[in-house]
Amino acid sequence: VEDGKIIADKLNDEAKDHNFADATIYLKDIKNQDNLKNEKVNVDVYYDKKLSNVNVKLILKDETLYVDVSGYKNIKLAESAGIVIKDEHYVKKSKEEVQKTTYDVKELDHKFVKKEKGLLFSVKKMFKNAFLKLLGTSRKGKLLFASFFIAGMIIAYAVMSFAAVAIIDADSYARLPKGYVEYSTLLDEEKPTLAQLEALKGDSKDFFINPYGSGVSLTFLKNDGTKGIETHKMFTHIDHAKKYKLVHGRHATAKNELVVSKVFLDSFLGNIEAQDFGVWNVNGLFNERIEYTNTDAKIVGVVDAKVDLIFASEEFMMVNALGNDILGNDITYWPVEAFENLNLVKGSMPVNKKDVLLNAAQLNNLGYPNIDEITFPLSILLVNPATDEQETYYVTGVHDIEMDYVLVKLDTLKSSILTKTTRNYIYSSNPKLLIHNLKSSLGIEGTDMYKQAIAELKDTRSAMIASAAVTLLMFVGATLVGFYFVMKSSLIQKIYEVAVYRALGVKKREIASSYLIEIIIITTITAFIGYTLMCYILHLLNQSFLGELMMFKINPLTYLIG
Repeated sequence: VEDGKIIADKLNDEAKDHNFADATIYLKDIKNQDNLKNEKVNVDVYYDKKLSNVNVKLILKDETLYVDVSGYKNIKLAESAGIVIKDEHYVKKSKEEVQKTTYDVKELDHKFVKKEKGLLFSVKKMFKNAFLKLLGTSRKGKLLFASFFIAGMIIAYAVMSFAAVAIIDADSYARLPKGYVEYSTLLDEEKPTLAQLEALKGDSKDFFINPYGSGVSLTFLKNDGTKGIETHKMFTHIDHAKKYKLVHGRHATAKNELVVSKVFLDSFLGNIEAQDFGVWNVNGLFNERIEYTNTDAKIVGVVDAKVDLIFASEEFMMVNALGNDILGNDITYWPVEAFENLNLVKGSMPVNKKDVLLNAAQLNNLGYPNIDEITFPLSILLVNPATDEQETYYVTGVHDIEMDYVLVKLDTLKSSILTKTTRNYIYSSNPKLLIHNLKSSLGIEGTDMYKQAIAELKDTRSAMIASAAVTLLMFVGATLVGFYFVMKSSLIQKIYEVAVYRALGVKKREIASSYLIEIIIITTITAFIGYTLMCYILHLLNQSFLGELMMFKINPLTYLIG
């Protein structure tokens, strides 16, 4: 035995190409030894070694060529042996040609292919099993579903009660829509005039002085024209109705046409007094006549405003406010603008602040029996509704209304109301600027009614939110604990079924997911039915007179949150 030792030093030659043998016969690399060619056949004989004593017979019969070879044992047919015959020389291939492939390597990379793992339980099968269990459950199971149903009702009650406290909805709490400013003065304090208030408009595009407050009434008339039911609500200008979405009917086009909010509609239709009067739906409300001047008024539309509100012309508000003795005097003053079909017997319409119209009977009582002999304007003494003292007024004409109305300009009566009332409202598209102008110009403190409503809601509900939240958590917590024990007991009943699946090799995750989907479907369906039913019951309670006592906030948002 000897140690290894170097006996030669040889450097391998670098191969530039590859010489691979294949099953292809290259005819040009073999000598063509013989050829038999005539009109019917062409036979070429190739061989690389000596060939002798080989007999070949070609027989063509029934469209089939038969070959009979004798004198040679190793015989192969090209097609059956998988041999390819080419009339060319063999060419060695380079390394690049050998490595070149006809397929895309990237397509073979499975790095980004999503791995799919089949589950024994399909989601479709889980849903099917859950519904079958709902339909074919035992008496004990039905009792279980009843508990879920009641749990859904409890959750609905807790969620809607908490929402009523936690969600601040200033629109439904405010007395007038957003943009109104309220100001107050003392009874013996000097009141701002209409001209002074109009000077506060500034750059506000929308500005309306509303001294009527809730002094405006809505009186529905019976079939015989006598007064029926009456309601007092806050009023605002009819133009403000166009800022809201129209729900029913149309917008007003005349001074005697009104539009109401959806809140007013729901409240009014749910009123027993209105139902006794014969108003059951919105169409019935549209058909009712409302007291106005020498013509009836009517409601023509409903808008989606959250404030309990009526939209009316200022003429309507003025007439109904005067009907409620807002000026507190015996002389019946009416705005001349409210009488659209007014006819003058003689004279002209009022133009100035102290111009008035009287009828012939009133002039006769004043000592002027023959109106043809009167020269207008005629000076008379009347009680100023603002001061309750007699002052000189000027009769500019004679109206044909039978009632003893003293017709004056609307602004005259509006100025008088402003001097008689201690609390008034002004609407402005820029309430912040209005509050500033009230303080700087008149020394009067103004309050943004919308912001005040939000502040009051926060103050009154801050303490209630904590207690409501505790109540909500107790109800929901107790319900979830009940769900837990119910699901646990249901799973215990499936111990044998789970054991069989585990013995078959089913993964724990698959069994757990199957059970969870099944129990979630069952609990969701049964609890959802109870939840929806309770929401509907609470909605009906809100629409009734009990809604004033029981506070629930029910709308699509709170329903989805629950």
